[in-house]
Amino acid sequence: MAAMEKAGDEHAGSEVLRGLHRHLNCLNEDNKATRKRALEFIKKETIDKGLSSGVLQEVFSAILKPLLKCLSDPMERCRETTIVTMTEFIRCVPNPEECLPYLLPCLAHRFGEKEILEPAEELRLLAVEMLTLMVEVCGKHLAPYLNEIMSILQRTIVDPFPDVKRESCKCTVIFAKCVPEHFHMQAESLVKPLMLTITHQHSRVRVSVIEATGAVIQHGTGKNVDDVLSHLAQRLFDDSPQVRKAVTVVVGDWLLNMRDRYSYFHKLIPLLLSTMLRLIGTSLHHEALNKIYPELLKRLDDSSEEVRGVALQAVGLWLSSVTKDYNPELCAPHLQLLFQQLLLHLDDPDSAVQDQVLEILKSGSSVHPALLKREAEAVRDKQRSPYHCDVLLQHISSLSTESAPDSPK
Repeated sequence: MAAMEKAGDEHAGSEVLRGLHRHLNCLNEDNKATRKRALEFIKKETIDKGLSSGVLQEVFSAILKPLLKCLSDPMERCRETTIVTMTEFIRCVPNPEECLPYLLPCLAHRFGEKEILEPAEELRLLAVEMLTLMVEVCGKHLAPYLNEIMSILQRTIVDPFPDVKRESCKCTVIFAKCVPEHFHMQAESLVKPLMLTITHQHSRVRVSVIEATGAVIQHGTGKNVDDVLSHLAQRLFDDSPQVRKAVTVVVGDWLLNMRDRYSYFHKLIPLLLSTMLRLIGTSLHHEALNKIYPELLKRLDDSSEEVRGVALQAVGLWLSSVTKDYNPELCAPHLQLLFQQLLLHLDDPDSAVQDQVLEILKSGSSVHPALLKREAEAVRDKQRSPYHCDVLLQHISSLSTESAPDSPK
């Protein structure tokens, strides 16, 4: 039965190709209007005709090479019709992977070189959408074409057109999940273009980049976590709640599913705690808050600057989460330990860390100014320089001055 069906598809396909023969020849004509009409006729007599998937497979195999030449046609409309037609063939045929040996090298040449040859941004978008579709329908058949796909994504992620960036990120996520056993070999090549794009002015692009970064790191070798950590930490303070949420989802997914994830807990947990404090810190009970800060203090001595930076940001968020419901006298032992540890880092050899700790202590000094004042005075003369302690003590004094009642005149 299957043999008869295939024979029927071949016969029907031959009939269609006989009707297309003259129009396929017209694709080589110098007249651009002739080429345009030929491409439109080919689309009309195949994709638009409602032919069976088996017949379309026979036809696509025969006309693919002539169509590929049209990707570099001087006329934009011809290139557009070509991409649209090929996309629909890929969507409809039962064995789209048969086109890969011809189509992917051609796409890599046109969209994966240092200088992208396609000038029209809308057509670049159509091409990347076609690539995404190929990844979706061809799956593991794409493994031999890792180089071609990665070369395309490296260029299109940094494309000037925001929609191309977003579609490239979407394609990256799907491709990473399709061939994880191969993707890790070149995952690192996408880190730089993603980090160059993570600060894009459009929040939707930033969200897409974060999601793609999640897939690249999770399905990569794991050695690029440090390369993206500081960038993700900065996005925790993004103006867009969708961007902040994307960071939370990605880091949470890493903690649950990333290969060798336990090696990265000390780097990832401060990120997740920072997000949690930013989102729900002020609604947390003081007992919950008091369980969080010890984990953050442990990370202040981490060998990674990125981890220390994120932990300090989280400590600042912890202090800003303390509300009027937090009883400073009842929780004084917790605050004392926190202040003592921060004052140790106020004497850090790195001046940038000193400045960051100073701002955190100043912003959190209103929680229990008297306790912080005592702790700062106790360590002032033990530090390399009393400068930062003096600035802090002066700030605490200004708080008490501001809160004091006006003097009688």
